Formats: sequence, C-alpha cells, structure tokens
Amino acid sequence: MNYFVIWPDGQRFGPVDIATLQQWQVENRVDNNTILEDAKNGNRIRAELVLGQSGVPPTTTPFSQPNQTQNPYVGYPRNVTYGAPVAAANGKTELTVSYICGALGIALACCVPLIVPIIGLVLGIVAKNKGQSGAGGAIGLNVVGIVISGIFFLMGIASMFTG
Repeated sequence: MNYFVIWPDGQRFGPVDIATLQQWQVENRVDNNTILEDAKNGNRIRAELVLGQSGVPPTTTPFSQPNQTQNPYVGYPRNVTYGAPVAAANGKTELTVSYICGALGIALACCVPLIVPIIGLVLGIVAKNKGQSGAGGAIGLNVVGIVISGIFFLMGIASMFTG
C-alpha cells in the first residue's frame, strides 16, 4: 500500500510505500502521530495504525522488490535548513546594470572604453531573456552608447595619424 504523509500545515508528500515510511520513522521524519492518507481511497489515519508502535507494520508482509513505477525521488519532509533562500533570477540586477552601462557609455563617451556599453548590451539581452519588460530601453540605450563611444574611439585613432 502507498500513503501520502500529511503535515499539520497541509503539505502532502508521497505517495510512498510502507518501507519508506519505516525509514522516515527511523530518521524522525515521521512519528506515530503523523497523519497518513491512503493513496487509493483518501482515508486519513495516524501513522501508528500503519506502522505500529515500534515502526514495524502490524501485519507483516513478505519482502518484495520496490515498485519500478514509483518515483524514488518523491518529496519528503526534511528538518534541514541549508542557508538563506535564494532570490529568484528575474533579471532586475542585469537590467539595472545595463542601464548604468548605457548611461556611462553616452555621458562619458570620450573617456569610457567601448567595452562598457557592450557589456551593458549583453546584460540588457540577458534581462530581456529573463522576462524584464524594460529591457528594450536598456538595449537601445546601450546601442546608442556603442555608436557614440565608437565615434569617439575612431576620432581618437584618426587623431593619432593626423598631426
């Protein structure tokens, strides 16, 4: 039989077989008062009634191979925190830096290297690919910065060859 593990906050994990429930009980992820939901009929019962007081099912069943269709990576409760949650990669940082690079490329075109608006252009494209709606403006700003910086760059090279 397979069961879902129901946490007090309503989260469901599984379905898992009795052997997995026994392992979770050994790991203190499931205790006798944990609520289980029968995967077939939806009936909810305490884990103690399925696993018994010691973690051994009340009715013994012969050992069998695990169901090959069961997902071995099924979600299960863990009481482990690995650090601060990571913010979703939504492209806001790339968009902001792209605008800054574009503005620097235009405002300081005479002395800012051509690479700055190119980096801004790349970051604008990354932000657009991440779904940022304002990325088109940043891309355009950086293209203008590339053109203006390029003109100053070419003027600087030309001045080296003309006295």
